[in-house]
Amino acid sequence: GQDALSLSVNRAVVEKGKVVVVAAGNSGDDQSTVGSPGAAARAITVGAVAEWSAPTGAPNHSDGVYLAYFSSRGPTLDGRTKPDVASPGVTITAAQAGTTSGYVTFSGTSMATPFVSGTVALGLQAHTSWTPDDVRSAIEGTAQDRGPTGKDNDWGAGLLDGYGFVARAEGTTGLTAFPANTRVQGTVADHGTWTRDFTVGSGDLAIPIGATIIIDGAPECVLGFPGFCFEYNWGPDLDAELLDPSGTVIASSTCAAGAECGIGRQETLHAMPTTAGTYTIRVSPYEGDPFFGRGGSFGIDLSTGPVGGSPPPPPPPPPPPAKTMHVGDLDGTAVRNANKRWTATVTIRV
Repeated sequence: GQDALSLSVNRAVVEKGKVVVVAAGNSGDDQSTVGSPGAAARAITVGAVAEWSAPTGAPNHSDGVYLAYFSSRGPTLDGRTKPDVASPGVTITAAQAGTTSGYVTFSGTSMATPFVSGTVALGLQAHTSWTPDDVRSAIEGTAQDRGPTGKDNDWGAGLLDGYGFVARAEGTTGLTAFPANTRVQGTVADHGTWTRDFTVGSGDLAIPIGATIIIDGAPECVLGFPGFCFEYNWGPDLDAELLDPSGTVIASSTCAAGAECGIGRQETLHAMPTTAGTYTIRVSPYEGDPFFGRGGSFGIDLSTGPVGGSPPPPPPPPPPPAKTMHVGDLDGTAVRNANKRWTATVTIRV
């Protein structure tokens, strides 16, 4: 945040009273990938997420909510938390430059940033005396938290809530109805398997399942020689799968080797549910080179239906084993109890 461009952003905010909204960048899931001018202390820096509202089959459909793997992360080199907020930046349809009727669909934090800029403009129209600090406070204060509690270096303060921000600017209240979010911490043993079950109701089949898995660890050199490294991978290397109620794998994430991958710090699962019932997230360490089955800990943000409701409950425990009742002493093992009298109604199905 001490480069010329970042310092210029800071001066525009402090000396000219401008609200500066910038993209975090698309350098991926490793720590401290946010670049200039996103690292500027006074900028409102925007990360990218996938959202859920476009219909299945539309060019701008994405199975959100999940954090885009390419979205740059903090902290800055001087230790500040970035990004500041996250907004839709996966398969966003916008007007095509140089045309009068064309549209394009792209992904990137540059597609996410206009959502925040437009929201800020609406808020300033409603509250013309707000300062840049007031705007930042309201943007972060109305964001719907994701990731660890509070502002963090992946999601920032959380998901942009345009309705909530403008309502605060107008002096009223309100918020956007997002899909339910469940925050889960997990640990998988070396060569082991970790699972988490969750329920999707029949009324929530139009809402995508999205899981953002951030792995605790560090970048480790996988190709190099003493004193120099050509290639780093995030260690440990954990893979994830999403299973439907029949046990069929409907989504998988195998970073850093698969699609939608950066350095391998984030695994991403997303799919449209097709049937109500119990779904399962399964996490296991990659058994191959370079970490050979090493386990580790991770955090999951799980997004599902209902929209605007509570997180889905875990599935009920299995029923206890059926008890055997001897009726009419058919096997000759009953014991007569002369001191007690009881009655019961028994239905026998053959």
